[in-house]
Amino acid sequence: MDNSALETPAPATANELHRTVRRPLASGRIASFALLGVLVVEIAVFSILSPDEFATASNFRTTLVTQAVLGVLTIAMLLPLIAGDFDVSLAMVFTIAMVVAANLETAHGWPIWLAALAALTVATAIGAVSGVITVVSGADSLVVTLGMLTLLRGFAEAITQGDTFTIVGSSGDVLRRVATPILVGVPVPVFYLAAIAAVVWYVTEHTTIGRSLYAVGGSREGARLAGLRVSRLRIGAFAAGGLLAGVAGMLQLAKTTTAGANLGAGFLFPALAAAFLGAASFRLGAFNVRGSLTAIAVLAVGVTGIRMSGAPLWIDEVFNGTALMVAVAAVRWIRTRTD
Repeated sequence: MDNSALETPAPATANELHRTVRRPLASGRIASFALLGVLVVEIAVFSILSPDEFATASNFRTTLVTQAVLGVLTIAMLLPLIAGDFDVSLAMVFTIAMVVAANLETAHGWPIWLAALAALTVATAIGAVSGVITVVSGADSLVVTLGMLTLLRGFAEAITQGDTFTIVGSSGDVLRRVATPILVGVPVPVFYLAAIAAVVWYVTEHTTIGRSLYAVGGSREGARLAGLRVSRLRIGAFAAGGLLAGVAGMLQLAKTTTAGANLGAGFLFPALAAAFLGAASFRLGAFNVRGSLTAIAVLAVGVTGIRMSGAPLWIDEVFNGTALMVAVAAVRWIRTRTD
């Protein structure tokens, strides 16, 4: 009888075990920063292709200020997503906030600060209502918020009656002072985005509430068994998302001083694309603030660079739609690999 078949393999040495564990960890770290690498490559390529247009301080400032509002709306969408829910109505919450504030100021003579506060309250309440309906009914959050999106679009049309509100006079001056200054070469809205991103990043990644939201998004039943108040956390995520969508609406209103029923429609898919693409960066497979901000930069630089290369305007929709599909597939693949 051949005793070699019965021999127990020699145990791995500590160095061999270390190399075995370190290999997937190292590849994971590399993958988590891949999106940053894409951004660097984009900037380099488009700077070479369009040096007189792309690689300028003016283009840098314009890109930053146009993406600041989108950045806040994307962070708003992250909160329900982290808790395992979709809220596609936030683009219309964004619009409703603008319309409500502009209507209160122009048609009813409210001070702009009070109109803005009322708009933020409405936005938060809408988010909470979406959360309550989703949680209490047990319905799919995507279906519920699609219904809310349609409902809000009707309300926006009813308020505006097809018109566009324009804020003028002293209120318009106040809004412009909020949105147009440039500090150390950077538009002020970018600092608002940075502050909001820093707070949400800290809350989601370094507090009990944030860890609880990730736990709920990972497994509601597991979170419930662990003693977490799953329903409250989900509704809170919807409400916080509504509040931030309202903040994004106020920033957009401050930037343009106009509000209409359809002004927020173009923000929905870029925000979703950034949220999902961001989940393929930093915290692989998990929605996170740093990844989403990087994704916004990647999408903005890509669209801007392609436009300056002579592409038609419809390339925005094609680029963002493709990015969303790729992002969803990438997140699905990453989660499959890590489960």
